[in-house]
Amino acid sequence: MSDETSADASILIIDENRDAATQLKSMIEFLDRPAVVVSDVAQWESVVESHAPGFSAVFLGNALAAKTTKKLLARLQEVLPDTQIVVVEGDEDRA
Repeated sequence: MSDETSADASILIIDENRDAATQLKSMIEFLDRPAVVVSDVAQWESVVESHAPGFSAVFLGNALAAKTTKKLLARLQEVLPDTQIVVVEGDEDRA
């Protein structure tokens, strides 16, 4: 992805916890970067296909099951090989 494209590209947030994803989206947008939230993991590929100019980064939320995260990481690396992927970890119960 070129520098010009990545400057315009959104950040994709995949998290089944809609509240956490929305909070992360707000923080990213505060930094003047567009962000797209996908709460239904099964829908992420269609979002990627329909979104131009693409994504500069992907954040995977901690609400995803470990098995789902592993499969998703492998598939993301196939579909978006030049995109940075961040796996968010943490305890959802902590305030």
